[in-house]
Amino acid sequence: MDEQGPERAERSRWEPAPDLLPSATADDPTVAQSAVAGPSGDAGEATVPDRAAPPPPPAPPAPPVPRADVPPPAHVATNLPPGPGPVEGPSASSAGSVRNRRLAIAAAVLAVVAAVVVAAVVVSQGGGDDSAADTTTTSTSSTTSTTVVQGEVELLAGVKAIVPPGSLSPGAVPVADLTTLPGDLGAMTPAGPVIALRIEKGRMLAPIRLAFTLSGTPTAPTGGEPVVVALTRQDGNDTFHQGKVTGGATTFEVEVDDVGVVAPMTWRWEQLTELTRKAFRGVAESDATSPADVSCADDLDDGEVRVSGGDGGVAWCTERDGTDRRVIAVNHVGFPVTVRWVGKVTATRADGTGDLTRLGTGFTSWTTDTTLTLSPGERASFVVASADEATFTAEVDDTARSVAALVADTDLVAAIGDVVPGAESNDRQEVLDRVDPACASEAGPGAGPVLERCFDAATLRSIFGDQAADLIAPLLAPKVLGIAVEDAARSVEQTMTRRAGGSLTLTARTVHEWPTGENDADPALLSWLDDIGETSEWARCVDDYCVAGVAGRVAVVQIEDGSVVRSGGVDLDVADPLRALTDIGIPESVADALTAA
Repeated sequence: MDEQGPERAERSRWEPAPDLLPSATADDPTVAQSAVAGPSGDAGEATVPDRAAPPPPPAPPAPPVPRADVPPPAHVATNLPPGPGPVEGPSASSAGSVRNRRLAIAAAVLAVVAAVVVAAVVVSQGGGDDSAADTTTTSTSSTTSTTVVQGEVELLAGVKAIVPPGSLSPGAVPVADLTTLPGDLGAMTPAGPVIALRIEKGRMLAPIRLAFTLSGTPTAPTGGEPVVVALTRQDGNDTFHQGKVTGGATTFEVEVDDVGVVAPMTWRWEQLTELTRKAFRGVAESDATSPADVSCADDLDDGEVRVSGGDGGVAWCTERDGTDRRVIAVNHVGFPVTVRWVGKVTATRADGTGDLTRLGTGFTSWTTDTTLTLSPGERASFVVASADEATFTAEVDDTARSVAALVADTDLVAAIGDVVPGAESNDRQEVLDRVDPACASEAGPGAGPVLERCFDAATLRSIFGDQAADLIAPLLAPKVLGIAVEDAARSVEQTMTRRAGGSLTLTARTVHEWPTGENDADPALLSWLDDIGETSEWARCVDDYCVAGVAGRVAVVQIEDGSVVRSGGVDLDVADPLRALTDIGIPESVADALTAA
């Protein structure tokens, strides 16, 4: 005890922490000021606990043990008289009680300080759902020092950041400024604030979401789903991202994983609608680029051919084919036309003609027993027997209309590609080369279904590349531009019908030949033959005219008052006996009766 006494006495000396315990007074000399023991156990100055990790308050020390070799303080009586009277001056037990009470007060105060520090650390580290802010909302001014870790952050009017836990480094703050989008955006336009996003006092560790209040018109005038995408621009490079429209088309949310310019984008609907109308007008009013030749002998008799109606979109011509007749038709307009016939007809397509023949291969109705659809510039021939009658009608039926819609849709898609940022430019043929030729027949009638079926996502990617295809595909949906193309198709239907419509009729032609099986013995004819010393092998008389086979030729006479007043002759083997007679002055009606089979 004597060897350890001074050390224990030194450790037993306590000094109140500043501002926490009352100072000792002259009236209470038992409370001596001392230094709080440092980490090494030596006396030292009082230290402030670490706010990040406060130590627990120390336990009260044991009461000091008097040392035998140190005299007690002067105010402590060493030889108290026995007896029950009051003790003058504080006893050792009362002094220890005072110390203990003051130490308990100090421990309580330190515990409160530690709890406050721990609460501050918990708030700074965050936690919980990212859908609602756990801390005070931070202004995006660069002078702000409040740390935002998660939750919703109002960046600007109409723009919020939604920060999931762990998306930002400790102390990082998302900041945004309004900016603009210089450069050619084609038919795209901002649908809300354009911001320059940055992270202050840290960096982005994982994606965050941005919510924009939409100020543009994200829905096409025809209705349908809103079409909004996000544009991000970093180092001059534009990238588009799909997001989500919520709140009844009033809010757009998108996930971003880097800083830079961010803007919700939609389309200039008036521009796209005009492109749609222009595409369909262009097809309806166009001509075939390289129509096949349409030339015929045109040697049919007057009245044998009747052509009527239409603006001549289909060019017709006729000629003889031996004893038959041939009709040639060439489509001169820039869209398909169907030729329909009634009668006994043999139809043949001309090989290698027509701009869009490949697109008709999927239609069972492209060629039938009574119809043949001609693509622009295509030529076909139709053979009709001389004794038969046939009528040909040019029209725009469902088959022709579907292929015409495909042509117009193709022009529209190519035009949209020219106004979409980053899309490759393509002309009509380049687009058609990537289209399934059977798509129009599978889609069914209507420009909208043809647009949706023929230009699916895979086809668009093969035409424009991935990013541009992802932008264009939502536009072609049935309830977006699908409605616009249906309206445009209806608006040009009358023009197409007028330009393509027309008809041609071949009347049944009476076969004309010499009546070699008859021998009409008209007295005047016989008398005339006797006078010239000839006999007839065959003869036919009608009204005042007769024809007779005489010496390998055909004798032709006119009789008046029982006598031949005029005579002549034609070859027996002429191709057209009717025309041979009319050529020498015989009235056509008489010639027709003299040569009718």
